[in-house]
Amino acid sequence: MAKVGLYVFTNKVKKRGTRKNSYFESDKYTGFRHIINEIDRDKHCVEFCSSANMNRFDFVLVPIISFYDIINLINELKGKKRTCKVVVGGPGVFNIRGYKKYIDIAVFRRAEGIINKVLEMEPLDNVWYKEYDEGLKNIYEIGKPRYLLGDEKSVGCSKKCKFCQYSWTNGYKTKKEKGKYTSGYSEYEDFFLSFDWEKARQHVVTALDASTEYGRKKIGKYISNKEIIEKLRESNHVDTNKRLSVKIYNIIGYEWENEESARLEELRETLKEASQYIKNKVILTFHFSHFVPMQHTPFWYYPVNRVNYKEIFNRSERNYVLCNTDNLQAYTGKWGTTPAYAIEECLIERAWEEHAEIIEKTFTSKKYWNLSAMQKMILFEKEEYDYASKRYSETDDYPTNYIISPFNKKNR
Repeated sequence: MAKVGLYVFTNKVKKRGTRKNSYFESDKYTGFRHIINEIDRDKHCVEFCSSANMNRFDFVLVPIISFYDIINLINELKGKKRTCKVVVGGPGVFNIRGYKKYIDIAVFRRAEGIINKVLEMEPLDNVWYKEYDEGLKNIYEIGKPRYLLGDEKSVGCSKKCKFCQYSWTNGYKTKKEKGKYTSGYSEYEDFFLSFDWEKARQHVVTALDASTEYGRKKIGKYISNKEIIEKLRESNHVDTNKRLSVKIYNIIGYEWENEESARLEELRETLKEASQYIKNKVILTFHFSHFVPMQHTPFWYYPVNRVNYKEIFNRSERNYVLCNTDNLQAYTGKWGTTPAYAIEECLIERAWEEHAEIIEKTFTSKKYWNLSAMQKMILFEKEEYDYASKRYSETDDYPTNYIISPFNKKNR
């Protein structure tokens, strides 16, 4: 009987967002919990484990939700002699070239219905085995959802915004009838032009993903300023004395943007004009994150914009107020990511095998984690980090050429 360990991080370098619950209780781990339940207990004994006792097991399963988990894994396994096979899978498993020395099996994205075959080392379209293909010479598929799990309402997105790896790699599968969009586990998340203002009595989550009409056209999200005004005006149809609340995700730091873009003048003017027509009390909370060029998207070859928009916002409290009238208040919160964060992700996202050493040296350095975002950016000026942030040619080959994609020169 093979022993299967469920890996729990015990010394997390990066804690944000990936593991508030150490034993996989949160919604982020619905898929992992489902896979655990699928393991054949007649053939396998399943227990929790850590880096301290992982070699007592034959296989150790590590769910990878984001690149934070990869960083944590490198930190915990650096220099450790292993006799177990480390199996990674989940939404954060894509480019494994920079850390494949730490793993033995990689499941590219979804794994429902196949875990027992993986533990038998059976060849599968979306599974890499170091034992069979250490050099990543074969071509693999991305694991698509075979079925939705638990309270999961959908996977993927019916739109194809040019920056979004999630939509380009997952397709779209939903429990809802055709034409009705749902997002993950949320009943309150929808496209900007179609969200229901009635739900804003509690809370609505949506996205613009670019602050200007030009930017939205460039990314394939064709929402004009006029349409934004008309959508906000629709809030008048709700019969309420209470405030309506909408959270709007946005991205800043595209290649065509500069420091002046941080002023958000066009967005401010659009909101100011819309406020003239609004009768109810409406509050909009914008969440800004820095653009990251992701593999398998039309923008994969774009550079990382090095302007620190978060730092510019932080210079004055006034920068966070986008509109403040009697009926419309719009703010951008103090949270948000920096270009240093984007480069950190791209160190893994864009890595070839030759970059494994710089990834390990950087992310296992205690000195590095004590640096500010500005100090990290000074470090990233060194030539050895250039691969993560530079602009590539659209026709260049790139490190995830072992995964089928319309944007891969090797297999398009």
